[in-house]
Amino acid sequence: MEPEINPPPRAIPAEVLDWDSQFFGFKVGRAFDHRLSRESAASLLAWGRLNGLRCLYLSADPTCPQTLHLAHVAQFKFVDLKLDFEIRRSEMRPPPEQASFKKVTDRDLPALARIARESHLETRFFMDSNFPSIRAADLYEAWIRRDHAQHHVFSISDSTGSPPMNYITCQLDRDALEGRIGLLAVANEARGRGLGQALVQAALDWFWKQGCHCVRVATQGANVAAQRLYQKEGFRTASALLQYHRWF
Repeated sequence: MEPEINPPPRAIPAEVLDWDSQFFGFKVGRAFDHRLSRESAASLLAWGRLNGLRCLYLSADPTCPQTLHLAHVAQFKFVDLKLDFEIRRSEMRPPPEQASFKKVTDRDLPALARIARESHLETRFFMDSNFPSIRAADLYEAWIRRDHAQHHVFSISDSTGSPPMNYITCQLDRDALEGRIGLLAVANEARGRGLGQALVQAALDWFWKQGCHCVRVATQGANVAAQRLYQKEGFRTASALLQYHRWF
């Protein structure tokens, strides 16, 4: 085991997540640091209890054995491996023209909600049995509706005017000129047609036209298909973090 690293505990080691807390109906928090010392782990647990948390998220550095040991001792539950990918502007390739790539409308939301509820099954909210699977499905339906209201949601549609069978959500930081892909999904009955790749290509073209210098996306360690999709389009692994939940 590597030498113990003992950074001084923060006065406030975590934050309450208002959106998550409101959605689930109980207090949810997120730790600030990716590494733990004995002192910071004790501080996190004390802060969680003092603030009435029901669940505390921890994103842990997988290269720090001490952190992994202390997370286990503190009864954090491993739920996911989060992989962050990025692609720089200089690495983006001009995609094929995708004329059917367009922003979704309010009328499309019921179809997107159905897709959201049956997708994203590899994520930590489905993996953690303390979250009922019905609430995990509710979460992604709420997520796609929120992204439609606050960000940019696109779909590739056919010429028949049928409800969309896919979506990709794009977040844009105009000050930093950076983009992020949030959610991507294709309806079960429309898979195997290359729609996922077409969505990513068209989204990268959209980010390019917005002047983005970098685009990022996160996916799960268990979602090998998504990893291959992003790597095929030129994304490279930027970071890896172990996701834990601590229940009180």
